[in-house]
Amino acid sequence: YISHHHGRETLSAAREQMYLLAHMAAADYARLVDNTHQLLETLAHLPEVREGRGQPCSALMARANVGYAQYANLGAIRPDGSVFCSARPQRGPVNVSDRAYFQKALAKRDFSIGEHQIGRITGKPVVVLAHPDYDNGARLRAVVFAAVDLTWLNPLVQQTRLPEGLTLTLLDSRGIILNRYPYPEKWIGISRADSKLFRAIRETRGEGTAEDVGLDGVRRIYAFAPLRHNASDG
Repeated sequence: YISHHHGRETLSAAREQMYLLAHMAAADYARLVDNTHQLLETLAHLPEVREGRGQPCSALMARANVGYAQYANLGAIRPDGSVFCSARPQRGPVNVSDRAYFQKALAKRDFSIGEHQIGRITGKPVVVLAHPDYDNGARLRAVVFAAVDLTWLNPLVQQTRLPEGLTLTLLDSRGIILNRYPYPEKWIGISRADSKLFRAIRETRGEGTAEDVGLDGVRRIYAFAPLRHNASDG
């Protein structure tokens, strides 16, 4: 009985710790999204972007990108979907009119968040955040974007000594793994849509716990929390 009681107390303490870490991780990613939104709004007002000046704009984006390790690329897109400005060198013409983030930005006329993809310029797994800029006549001038490098680890993970065996995973609304600690490069892009964990997340639409076997074959207790931010896109 004492052993059983101690086990339940240990499990309860572990759940509380996981809740705290889940909320901290969600808040950290939410800050990244909100900060990126503010950055894109600032970049959209620069004359190099609004006037569509390719080389000066690319040089500006390259300088801006130096201070942001979390972004695989920064740039701007013409209304037809052609990328005219990129912090990273382009090997040739690139058109992104078929990408979800670009289509959503135009449809909503507002800040948008894309889906997991391999960047056509960087070749890296990224999620692209985009912000459209319109003139006074409501004519689209450009769409500025920031490609978040999904191999960039959450600062929370880098700064926190996590208990042995604990993992942190970021899923999108389709159940695709966007980031995972440890070994993010091994798991990014894999779907968990059919897992017990993702079904529990969809059913609660909020916070909770679930037991499931991970892709690594280890059974764990998961605590989950939604990513919330001030931007208009979820």
